[in-house]
Amino acid sequence: VLDEFQRLIEEVGPVCYVSTLCGKFIQRHGMSVTSITKHRPLDLLRKYPQRFLVLGGGNATLAKYRDHPEVLDALRSNGQVLKTAKSSQAPELPTRQVLSEQDVVREFRSLIVEQLSESVCISVLCSRFLQRNRRPVSTVISSRPVDFFRKHPAIFDLLGGGHIRLSASALAEETMREPGIVLPAAVFPATDGADLGVVRGL
Repeated sequence: VLDEFQRLIEEVGPVCYVSTLCGKFIQRHGMSVTSITKHRPLDLLRKYPQRFLVLGGGNATLAKYRDHPEVLDALRSNGQVLKTAKSSQAPELPTRQVLSEQDVVREFRSLIVEQLSESVCISVLCSRFLQRNRRPVSTVISSRPVDFFRKHPAIFDLLGGGHIRLSASALAEETMREPGIVLPAAVFPATDGADLGVVRGL
């Protein structure tokens, strides 16, 4: 379990929701972490501080990432102080102005495009939003994230298992802004039977 958690954090980190790690663990192995370890996942990670660092807010990372800017920012946002010499020298991440639901739509669009994967876990998006904006998305929108996405079907496609991707029309707009962008075929839904794995600006 510990080795798998380390691999998952290396793949999607450096900062990950523990619930996201557990969900991916179930997808890969067909069983829950608790059924194997008999411990709550957070308690399990706290038992191995030489390998894992619990950041608060349900997030965790690897001990080797303790000086990474995203990790330092997550520690600051949760009121924790990292007692290392490098922490005082770590650069501040820029704070973005997110004031309205339309700002949230633009931010989520940007985060999904950055992932360049078949789909993105909603909890991962919310974690990235917190890291980038230093505030949870719930302080801006008046609903759960999944309900927020349902309000914008022209932009977001809700998938099973708590995942999401941009709609075909939204991705087309992104490629017009950034000609030559390369996206996995599964990210860009095929239209009229066409395979749009690589989209080029017109």
